Amino acid sequence: MISALSFQCVPFQIKKMRYHLAARYARRVELCRYREQLLSIGDTVTSRWLDFRKMPSWSCGIAREDCEDLMAADAVIIFTEIPNTILATGGRHVEFGLALAQGKRMIIVGPRENVFHYLLPDSQIFATWNKAFATIRHQHKLCQETLQRQTKAVAKVPP
Repeated sequence: MISALSFQCVPFQIKKMRYHLAARYARRVELCRYREQLLSIGDTVTSRWLDFRKMPSWSCGIAREDCEDLMAADAVIIFTEIPNTILATGGRHVEFGLALAQGKRMIIVGPRENVFHYLLPDSQIFATWNKAFATIRHQHKLCQETLQRQTKAVAKVPP
């Protein structure tokens, strides 16, 4: 089973996690705030789409860049909607599928929208961004503490 949060701390996770944020375009401004929170704890957000204004003539280029950004991420955070309530194009579902196929760590913020979301355990599903970010921040802190303990243990070993 793919696991977003129950992973051991390894060097790349301690230094910086690279997250890709996926949601419907109308939530872009909201996700920019979440990106700032992730940046504030030293992580990186690969989602260049957050900085674009939607223009149909750019769609193919944006889709290619979005795929590149997703592949560059260590983990993907999908922001879902209540099924059958929002008219949207559904690009986040493609991103979910790509991330799943790549074995990326995944987090869902919101309800499970489709059958594939049930492949993730409850520990990777959060009702709100605040709950997801609190868990991410806690994991980040645990990894930092682990690194500090490992560094002190290595320093104590006589040459």
